[in-house]
Amino acid sequence: MVFPAEATGDIADSVNLGEKLIAGSHWMVISHSCDINSPSPIETSIEIILMTPIDKQDNANIHGRHPRFYHLKTTGNKWYEARIDRRGCVDRSFCAKYAPCTNINISKKDILTIVQWVAYRYVRSAFPDEFNVRVSRKNKAKESLKKLLQQGESELLYGLFINISPNNDLPPNEDYNIQLLGLVEDAITQDDLKVATGLVHSFAAILDSCDGINVSHECLKKSDITFAEWEQYQRFTDYDYLSSNE
Repeated sequence: MVFPAEATGDIADSVNLGEKLIAGSHWMVISHSCDINSPSPIETSIEIILMTPIDKQDNANIHGRHPRFYHLKTTGNKWYEARIDRRGCVDRSFCAKYAPCTNINISKKDILTIVQWVAYRYVRSAFPDEFNVRVSRKNKAKESLKKLLQQGESELLYGLFINISPNNDLPPNEDYNIQLLGLVEDAITQDDLKVATGLVHSFAAILDSCDGINVSHECLKKSDITFAEWEQYQRFTDYDYLSSNE
């Protein structure tokens, strides 16, 4: 559920937002529907997050890639930004007080991705310090990785995932062996799949150029990987360890 514009200020006062609201902002409910409708007396509030309008997306912030910013496209190709610190809880009575906004539609898939993005605050990937050092040591490697994620074509990638072996700190004379996986939606066209595969190849080449890191890579549709295989990977496009500037 997205609250209408007339609810924005009312809810901001309730959660003590502490900053000036941007015109056209909306609050989005991220609580599970079962919790919203639960009769339990101990669950009387819902969790919400503020969506502020932006002129243009940054592809480094789509699909939950950044741990603190999320850029979301809605009805009419309008883009909004959610920020992890602009969350709060309000009484469920707000759902009865305000009808859902009718001119902003967010797909169930996008809602799920946003909820997962919030959950990544607690379970997101962490990599060995020595691996991070080797990436940082390579001149402009971090900047090159970020530039790839910001390219328009990177919107084709649902996400990048990584399997590090061994997943622990190593002495300088031992190498990390990396499996890099790019995932795309099943409905992707063959031409777009080639573009996405090229991006994954470029991403792998940058990592492979770092001393002590050997990389193999592939780009697959979501349906081409089993859950057992998926469990071997960590999400890589959080890239929080890259210390990207906000």
